[in-house]
Amino acid sequence: MTVWTGNTYGATNIDYSPYMPYDSLISHELELYGLPSNFRFIPLLLTECNERFSNEYAAGPWALSAAAAHHYGLLMTPGYDERHDMRSSTLAAAAYLADLYALNDCDAERTLRQFTKCATKRIYYNQDVSIVFLLNRMEVGFKNYLALTHDTLPSRTAINLRKTVRIGEFCRLLEIDSAALVANNPCIRPKSHLLYKDSRIYIPSSKNEVFNATADSLYSHAIDESKTSRIVLPTERPAPLPKYIVYRVKSGDTLGHIALRYGVGVSQIKRWNKLRSDMLQIGQRLKIYQ
Repeated sequence: MTVWTGNTYGATNIDYSPYMPYDSLISHELELYGLPSNFRFIPLLLTECNERFSNEYAAGPWALSAAAAHHYGLLMTPGYDERHDMRSSTLAAAAYLADLYALNDCDAERTLRQFTKCATKRIYYNQDVSIVFLLNRMEVGFKNYLALTHDTLPSRTAINLRKTVRIGEFCRLLEIDSAALVANNPCIRPKSHLLYKDSRIYIPSSKNEVFNATADSLYSHAIDESKTSRIVLPTERPAPLPKYIVYRVKSGDTLGHIALRYGVGVSQIKRWNKLRSDMLQIGQRLKIYQ
């Protein structure tokens, strides 16, 4: 795979349709962390928003490494990999980007280089290409694209499994074709026969009532997880990770006093902790990056 495509340089003839269904989700998460708006095109740049993307180094639309995914709370089992779910991987990627952005004192280029280098390893890494420039060009092209088309996600409902069940039993009770289930849930690993506990599974919205009515019957045939194999998760953390302390707000504290004490800016504290105002509560915990 080549990460930087020829079309990207000129921001022309880019197919934004794979990105369109996720614009609202990605933009919302990045806004919560106060990240630059053009960061939302990272999955389009890296993988063309391909939820099924996978190689020996990374997986999912954000091309997250196993270490990064594990550190930011994504579920990975022998039959399920949450990196392939756009919603879950976006939550993890946004948190990872926010940490890197704070570590690099809001330098977007350095943040993006670290994110893409750690995420994609040796897929492609070109020091001569400005990633910020590429994303800016994509943002310009996206505005033109919006005037021409608008796509939405198909109507579907997400359910979180309380127990591990067989895919065949799940599909039989809901009268869903197993091939269609796997096709609409990229997190399910190929040739998997089980849906693991805590997995987030998407089903057609029309089947939501059926699932609620048959859930007890489904879980009565649950699998004993002690008899199933588990995936070996990496123990190392994604590098680099930011260093910070957690400060507990005391009576009389203000953002200005705290910022002065640790030699940082008030705006930085607000961004790191997603604060919408200067108001603090006694006992409130604040991240202060060093």
